[in-house]
Amino acid sequence: MKGHTMDSAKKKISPAKAILATTLGNGLEFFDLVLYAFFATYIAKAYFPATDPLVSMMTSFMIFGMGYLARPIGALAIGHYADKKGRKPAMALTFLLMGLSTMVIGITPSYQSIGVAAPIIITLARLVQGFSAGGELGASTTLLVEYAKPHNRGFYGGWQVSSQGAGNLFAAMTLVILVNVMPAESVQDWGWRIPFLLGVVIAPIGLYIRSKLEETATHTLQATPAKAAKIPLIEVITTYYKETLSGILLTIGGTIPHMIIMFYLPNYAISILKLDTGYSMLIGAIGGLITLIGGPLAGMWSDKIGRRPLIAGSRIAITLLIYPAFYLLSSYPSVHLMFAIMIVLSTINIIGASPSITILPEIYPRHVRTTGLSLVYSVAVGVFGGFSLSIATYLIKVTGNAAAPAFYVIAGCSLSLLAFIFIKETSKERLN
Repeated sequence: MKGHTMDSAKKKISPAKAILATTLGNGLEFFDLVLYAFFATYIAKAYFPATDPLVSMMTSFMIFGMGYLARPIGALAIGHYADKKGRKPAMALTFLLMGLSTMVIGITPSYQSIGVAAPIIITLARLVQGFSAGGELGASTTLLVEYAKPHNRGFYGGWQVSSQGAGNLFAAMTLVILVNVMPAESVQDWGWRIPFLLGVVIAPIGLYIRSKLEETATHTLQATPAKAAKIPLIEVITTYYKETLSGILLTIGGTIPHMIIMFYLPNYAISILKLDTGYSMLIGAIGGLITLIGGPLAGMWSDKIGRRPLIAGSRIAITLLIYPAFYLLSSYPSVHLMFAIMIVLSTINIIGASPSITILPEIYPRHVRTTGLSLVYSVAVGVFGGFSLSIATYLIKVTGNAAAPAFYVIAGCSLSLLAFIFIKETSKERLN
């Protein structure tokens, strides 16, 4: 309706319902996205057989990373769509694409059955997943932050991170359940496909949940023709280049430790440390649970003391602790030590993750916000985060040092601190 404003949108749907609808939908989509990471050892044997298990695993991780390469394309295409047509239709599109591509991974025959066509299909499916995820995060995070008021944007943004934790938690728990109720041979032969086939069920559920949200891009959609005619991507690159470069740097220091802690450590426990599969995946579930609970709490904390102190403190702490953590694990491998390290590292990581994801939409004006956030996040994750698992495995192979993945984390966290040269504190400012 003409004259519809953000205030009226907020009256139609309560903040709690907005958070619930966005978080549930986003959590379901991230469940689809991260299944591959937790089932990487099974996927490696099914689609990327090799005489050296480390090479097989590294190839599987490379395809996992390929999905992240498609994120910038999805971010630009869907981010542009969201800024022009609205956040809701953009999120509906990403959900449909994610559900279909996840189903394809679940039904594709193995390498032994159809040969080289199998890894090609899996790669294409991962590319579609990455395309979808590239547009998803920008649209959903923007919608959450735009629903919020100045004093609680960090709390709202923290639910975006929380939803990722929920996806991680349930993806890891599906593997824990499978390995405890099915024989190991059955899990490898066909059982691992079951969670991927859930994509068929999840897609309509997510679409229904998101149909209940109110649009928040009203001012942009009702902009003057001159304003609406601008191409968001061009404006982000030319007018807001400092914000974009600093945002990419900031996100590099978040995505690398996140990928290594949440996804690599459980696989590292299985393939390198030879720990029990069920316990190793339970470790991944613990990381997801901490993220699920800690996301809003860390965001709320950043509303009180600011985004910058928490982000910087988290990056510095991980830089100092990550090598000792890997050294202890490689020298004294045990499930108990892995649990302790996962709890410590994932807690420190979430303290910086929520303010980091919130500060990104805060640095852009409304009419280019989704495009800017999507571009920053997907480029950083696509180039540096998506290949973290394969890079970590490669570092172990070429150095012979089981603690070598820590070097990549240290480099990423150190580089991200350069972002503070340009990014100012935004927690007390109103959105432009």
